Amino acid sequence: MLNRNEDGEGLVGSDEVYMLRHASSGTRRGLRLGLRRSEETRRMIVKPKPIGMIVAFTKVVLATSLALAEVRCEAFSLVGPYSGWMQPNIGYRLPGDIGGPMDFDEGYRWNVPVVTYGFDRTFLDYFGSNGVAAVESAIQILNDLPPASSIVLTNYPLETDRVNFDAGSRGLQDLKSSTLSVLLEQMGLAQPSRWIFSLHTFDPAFFVSFSDEALWPSWAIPNYILERNFDPGTLVPSHYVNAALYTGWIWFDGSQARVVPTLVDTSAIDAPALADLAPSSHYGGWGTATFWTGLTMDDAGGLRYLLSAQNVNYETLPPDVSSFDTFSTNFVNGAWRPGVEKITFIAQPFLDPPGAFLPVTLDFTGSYLTNGVLRHQHLKRAVSQPDFLFCAGDLGVGSPWTPTVARTGTDRWINNASWNWDDPTKAGPGVIQPPIRITFHKLGATVFTDDPYSGSAVGNASWGSFDASTNAPIAFPAADSAIPSTLTLRLRLQLGGFQVGSYTWQVPVPLGGRAVLEASTNLANWVSFGTVTNTGAVMEWQHSATNYVQRFFRAVPQ
Repeated sequence: MLNRNEDGEGLVGSDEVYMLRHASSGTRRGLRLGLRRSEETRRMIVKPKPIGMIVAFTKVVLATSLALAEVRCEAFSLVGPYSGWMQPNIGYRLPGDIGGPMDFDEGYRWNVPVVTYGFDRTFLDYFGSNGVAAVESAIQILNDLPPASSIVLTNYPLETDRVNFDAGSRGLQDLKSSTLSVLLEQMGLAQPSRWIFSLHTFDPAFFVSFSDEALWPSWAIPNYILERNFDPGTLVPSHYVNAALYTGWIWFDGSQARVVPTLVDTSAIDAPALADLAPSSHYGGWGTATFWTGLTMDDAGGLRYLLSAQNVNYETLPPDVSSFDTFSTNFVNGAWRPGVEKITFIAQPFLDPPGAFLPVTLDFTGSYLTNGVLRHQHLKRAVSQPDFLFCAGDLGVGSPWTPTVARTGTDRWINNASWNWDDPTKAGPGVIQPPIRITFHKLGATVFTDDPYSGSAVGNASWGSFDASTNAPIAFPAADSAIPSTLTLRLRLQLGGFQVGSYTWQVPVPLGGRAVLEASTNLANWVSFGTVTNTGAVMEWQHSATNYVQRFFRAVPQ
């Protein structure tokens, strides 16, 4: 394992002038990049860097000083394991979240250049070959990216979302776009518009007195509010997302608070990044009819920063990585490592039958710095199960709400703060750890009924695959799917807007068959709400009651 260097190089300067100087410090290690900003903004310091990167980072400083004179309109946010202060009462750990927003120098990333993916039997049975094609089209967008240092942000548009009205009339959500947004999250990107402003401290007196950004005193940031959306060129906090300028106001109900981002120009067009769509009960998520053709400028900027070879962190390799030469004694694990520049997804072979993945061995070149010299080593990685496994299932069982997709959280990601900082309590930087499981809900229609028993409204919804062409949208489950011939029906009973009961039934109705939904207060007189059809998806029945009078519900096969 390499020792960290105690003497380093520092970069200092005023608001307008930057220069390189040597600094000797017993507590600060390696190269630091300082951006001194005007009084109303905070000072930011990049983590220590090895001496060997002095020349490369001199170029970064020159580029940064020039960029500061420009008006930047793009930004990105980073996701990582929760810090202790990130609590639900100030907007964190909400249902659907997998982590919290990191500071720009605390990001998490992959440090192997090749990862594998696969589909389990649940996905294949539900989505079929068209579902596989939709997911792989999202993966191809990431595989087609150039090396991070070669990414030119102006090659990526501010808006990539489009609308397919035919898909909207059918209530379809685009599987490809949803996959791409979740993959960006699992590559280290968080929701940029959500984290422009991030509460740090719960203080009712502050929330009541300074609810709007225009009222925030100069000490509000960072004492009460953090900025976790960063310009990819300067790493300075930004209030823009894909050229749309945001402000914020504090929503507070007495026990909970969070900052709500709002467009400064209410007539402006909101241009969300794909990373903004990561699902949560309060933020993100996908609507029907809309699909994304590719990454936005913000998404590309975030990946460029994380994976660039100029972004050097002290990192260890995944446990399944070893020297390609079995008899080598020169395997270097923990080291100062530049970003891998590019991550390529490859399909892990799948045998069906027996329905198992074949182990694969990936060989690649790993880079690291020692004594100021960039070195390389021939490495191999034995992968028995896919790094990314795509599944399908019923995600509403045992939950007060039904997410559209569930994915592996950040709790297993490795925090290397103790190697990168003098302060081991920092939230990062770190390394993302496989395996990752992404499960799409078997999304189906929702039936809404209420008291008095006077009818129902049906909200159609299902996964689909569609684009800007005139081709008819594909709805899932697909025609070649293998799905059970029973109707999965979940009754959610609500009173005063709160759920008071949830029950999941398997109704013996064949695919394409129908059932009548009925309710009663005495088991003698039943009121019909209408009929539903078994499409192979999970159907939800939400009934809003007005009182605690005893009720009975049933689904009668036809």
